[in-house]
Amino acid sequence: GVTRLLQAAWWSPQYRLSGPQAYAQLLNFKYPQMQKIAAQNLGAFVGGGVGLLALLKASGAADVDIDPRSTDFGKIRVGDFRANFWGSQQLLARSIAQAATAQKFDVGLGAVKPIKRGDVVFDYFRSGLAPEWSLIYDILKGENYIGQDVELDFDEFMDRVAPIAIQDTVEAYQAGGPLA
Repeated sequence: GVTRLLQAAWWSPQYRLSGPQAYAQLLNFKYPQMQKIAAQNLGAFVGGGVGLLALLKASGAADVDIDPRSTDFGKIRVGDFRANFWGSQQLLARSIAQAATAQKFDVGLGAVKPIKRGDVVFDYFRSGLAPEWSLIYDILKGENYIGQDVELDFDEFMDRVAPIAIQDTVEAYQAGGPLA
């Protein structure tokens, strides 16, 4: 039913909703034990993660962005290498911080910009669209998720719609020609 419809439009809808659902258990007043377990899990996850990232930053072993409004929030950077320690939870944490402050830190500009709270919520769910649906939305809007103009050409179409195996085959052919 509904799950199949969501899976057609969204990239892994259950996974996208699992973060907010887990944190919603903090508001589960009907079952105080669930609230307690959710609070313990959240505290351990955030506390452990912040501790590790602070240690990396303080030691100089890695650069870590600690502004939760930034797209690079919590990411570990060593030279050109970047690691997203938080995984999908980084997007949720950043979205919450941006919605709460009505601001986002634009890494490209190096400055804080105002943002509409409703746009933050919309963008959180938009980022989970399946590739073909995000392409349709981007064409209608005229820009992609990060604000770049969308020009529908063959390469853009292939990058967004073709299965990765086909993309890799085309890329290998372009790089080395047909195999003998």
